[in-house]
Amino acid sequence: MNLRPLPVFFILLLFALCQILYYYPHLPVIVASHFGPQGTANGWMPKNVFCGFYAGLLCFIGALFSLLGGTIGRIPEALWNLPHKKYWFAPERKAQTISFVRNGLRLFGMATMFLMIMIFQLAFQANMSSPPSLPASLVLSVLIPYLVCAAVFIIALFRRFGRIPPE
Repeated sequence: MNLRPLPVFFILLLFALCQILYYYPHLPVIVASHFGPQGTANGWMPKNVFCGFYAGLLCFIGALFSLLGGTIGRIPEALWNLPHKKYWFAPERKAQTISFVRNGLRLFGMATMFLMIMIFQLAFQANMSSPPSLPASLVLSVLIPYLVCAAVFIIALFRRFGRIPPE
């Protein structure tokens, strides 16, 4: 199976655009863009720069993971850092190996975009109050599922490629 991430990336970008269009008129002219460990704002920027940065970041993440997934098959075998590389890159398994890594990267890219959408949602909400604050518990409630996703991806890679299956 080969995932086609572009529709999902575009849906996530469309959601983020709607998010920006909704919050933009309600934001102060200068918004809190960075928060310290206690959730207090310690970095500021104009709201148009903040929203432009957010949109640009999501486009960059979507393009990065799409391009990585799309070009990974062209990376020379010598540059892959994979255990039992000769086994996994044997002609009968090479396409499946590349497809597995490609799909994993694309899923991880979607998860990364979703994380950014959630983090910026928290920042938008924080800027709706005065003074803006961002409780660490909210950030952790978004960050922990992402870290679990990353751990699952890493475990899947180790389970798949860490040993040669018995014949």
